[in-house]
Amino acid sequence: MSVNFPAIRPANREYVPPAVPVTESRSVAGATFRRQRGSLAVDASVSLSFNAKPVADWLLIEAAWLDSRCGMDELILPAEIWAPDDAPVLPGLQWRFLPGQPPTRSQDRDLAGRVNISVQLKAVAV
Repeated sequence: MSVNFPAIRPANREYVPPAVPVTESRSVAGATFRRQRGSLAVDASVSLSFNAKPVADWLLIEAAWLDSRCGMDELILPAEIWAPDDAPVLPGLQWRFLPGQPPTRSQDRDLAGRVNISVQLKAVAV
């Protein structure tokens, strides 16, 4: 099942692109050997921060977390998440919440009715 992430533009986005797993070993003589462990790039992640958003936006993000069965189902990320850039093309990977790490919110005393929201997402192989 797929869940649509709310179309809310984040204040900050930190994207880590995927990489093909590689192991490296060194022989007694000092030669280095690198071996590619598969053909699919994995471990892409994105951290999203939403600053001073209305509580209604928090409820939408929390609903997406619950609808995804707490990170078990795929998330479809809207273009607003990546704006003004284009969304990365990740063949064979799906975005998901990190299991056991729900979105978090904090409320500033000066901003009544507004919350700061943090979300961690990871792309997993399917």
